[in-house]
Amino acid sequence: LYLRLHLRLVCDCSGRILILSKMGLENLARVVSPRTMARKVCYSHLGNYASHIRLQRHGLLGKKLGLAGDEKIFVLFGFAFPVKGYEYAIDALDDLVNRQGRKDIRLVIVSGETGKGSFPGGGQGGTYIGWLKQLAAEGKLEPYILFTGYLANDDPLLEEIFADTFCFVFPYLDRNFPSGAISTTLATGKPVLVSDIRCFQEYEGLLNFKEQDAGALAERMKELMTNPALVARAAEITRHNAKKFDMQNIFATHLELYRELAAG
Repeated sequence: LYLRLHLRLVCDCSGRILILSKMGLENLARVVSPRTMARKVCYSHLGNYASHIRLQRHGLLGKKLGLAGDEKIFVLFGFAFPVKGYEYAIDALDDLVNRQGRKDIRLVIVSGETGKGSFPGGGQGGTYIGWLKQLAAEGKLEPYILFTGYLANDDPLLEEIFADTFCFVFPYLDRNFPSGAISTTLATGKPVLVSDIRCFQEYEGLLNFKEQDAGALAERMKELMTNPALVARAAEITRHNAKKFDMQNIFATHLELYRELAAG
């Protein structure tokens, strides 16, 4: 009740309300009247973060991660929290490696260690990354799943991982806010594979799979590995979203809104 009253007060006191996500529009529409939505509320895409990660090779994937150079590298990138659903990517890899016999695939998890308080059972010393490593060990997947820990944007290993990534995977669980990690990876022009949840509907046409369905994710990964035409289409979709939601375009949208308000 307090939040509803608070949002209504903010709306009443505002000349214009700029919402940066479609989910935000949905949430606000539950509280304020259709008339207020039409008169005051406007939407703009959040925009893609300016990525300063260079795509270049330093010969580190073999030295530091033991990669031979002919593997298809799927990457999980960003802060690791349970809402990211990384366990579904591990289950998908289990399917591909242990059931379907694929040996030419690697899953690289570029994520720092999460705090113990952020994971159920954390008070007993567990962490989300620790649990993911346990899952990898239980599935005898340790040669196929590589944990790098946190890597800074200018780390040569991160630059090489981004250069050699075959596909970025975002198996997130549904949530009420956009993803910052995907807006960074779009700058690479590499294929992106996402769960079919609202936060990825901010973008256009991304390849997706059913949320919390490791089997569906495995099929999508296999499809990409065996269909060069699909890889090319996925890369084109990435480039389209990177260009359309480039921050310079978003700035222009915001300036027009400010000019409109100032003129009024």
